[in-house]
Amino acid sequence: MVPAQRGILLPAPRLAVYLTFDLAARVDARDTLARLGDQVDGEQVVAGIGLSVVQALGRQIEGLRVLADVRRLRPQPGRLRDAAAAHGRRRGRYY
Repeated sequence: MVPAQRGILLPAPRLAVYLTFDLAARVDARDTLARLGDQVDGEQVVAGIGLSVVQALGRQIEGLRVLADVRRLRPQPGRLRDAAAAHGRRRGRYY
């Protein structure tokens, strides 16, 4: 993994995929991060490390806190369709 991830400060892409993972009990966080680092280029693919991983590494980052569970924020197809119709856009398929 690159030490500074330029992609975090770039404009948001029109299309993106966000993945979240939970660190399983008795899993070596260092090994997991090393494998993840092989996939992260810091521009097209960025990684965010949460509080539980930092704690599993025995480290502390001042100000780092647990964020809301983003999995609850998944868009729902019906709501996207309704929002598009409300803004006068053509109806299409939303996934």
